[in-house]
Amino acid sequence: MRVCYPREFVSEPNYSNKWVFLVAGCSDARFASLALPFSRFPIIKGVTWCGALRVSMDVLRASRRGGFPIPNDKRLLGLRFYQQIEHISFLPNGGFHIAFSRGERGTIGL
Repeated sequence: MRVCYPREFVSEPNYSNKWVFLVAGCSDARFASLALPFSRFPIIKGVTWCGALRVSMDVLRASRRGGFPIPNDKRLLGLRFYQQIEHISFLPNGGFHIAFSRGERGTIGL
């Protein structure tokens, strides 16, 4: 049996120049070697940034409707997780723009 965390999002259609993702993770403190929240991405030239990455990107889902199935496993009760929406728009000059929502946290079973 699988249950879903009840939070859902509905995005605009994914046009060829726009992508919307639901990002989920088990940490709001670190993602790999990055301390969170992370608000700049100097590694990639041509990127503009709005908001901050606040979630370790352990799971990424691209779809019009969001939500993650959670296995019905007692060992997961009490596990805290974090979610955030990421929107990527590709720009005519070859760069792209990344925007993040504020982010939320939840606890399985509570």
